[in-house]
Amino acid sequence: MLVVVIAAVAQAAIFAPPIGVPLRVVTERTEGDWTFRMERLVRFAREGQGYRAEVWMADARADGPGKVGAMMEAGFAGLAGRTMVFHLDGAGKLVAIDDLDALWTHFCDGIAAMVGAKHPNPAPLVAPIRALPPERRVAVLASLVTALVAEEAAEPAGVRPVRVPGKSPYGGPIMLTGTRSIARLGITLRSTTSAAADLPPRNGVAARVEMEDNRDSDPATGLISSISERVRTRIGDRDSERLSTVRVTLEPAAAWPAN
Repeated sequence: MLVVVIAAVAQAAIFAPPIGVPLRVVTERTEGDWTFRMERLVRFAREGQGYRAEVWMADARADGPGKVGAMMEAGFAGLAGRTMVFHLDGAGKLVAIDDLDALWTHFCDGIAAMVGAKHPNPAPLVAPIRALPPERRVAVLASLVTALVAEEAAEPAGVRPVRVPGKSPYGGPIMLTGTRSIARLGITLRSTTSAAADLPPRNGVAARVEMEDNRDSDPATGLISSISERVRTRIGDRDSERLSTVRVTLEPAAAWPAN
């Protein structure tokens, strides 16, 4: 099954990924006693006027107390050892994903395995995720490739005010306001975003969310090389922190697993 993507994806000004070269992408996230680690290989090939991106999931693990975020990320464990195929246009915009239904079944099986380790009957908890519509499934799986596209490559150097989406500690979306600084450091493009939001007090208790995001990219390829994001949340006198990192390295051709 080939599913065409309708939603627009942010594009880099230049998108010229290395052809036939495996990129090792390691994503790590910690939040209190919950941790997540995912390692994958991504390889690009020319395909008409665009690109074919293959993603081989090496490993994905989510450990700690069960929660919705952990459930979704645990789903990637169900894709371990599998090669996924994505089709992009010449600007790096996602066009389609091969075998979406089958991939989503494996993804949900990964969630069921995590939930089943804590609950005797995981099916009712996983059922809403299995039933997500195709566009929601695409948004989750597409991130395996689109997260590598350097959106900042389309922005001029300098400092400017920004509004970025965030998540309220009480649930639901919020907007954080702050600044973004973009500068060239040799052959690297460095983007630093700092933003925050104060939430109205609840039961007399105020809350604040702060975010700092640093990312390096290669303007010649339009690809991210590293990301470090820290989100701090304060509710009254209680603080929590989430740290996310992404590291991208070039690997020899032999690093790609044999079929």
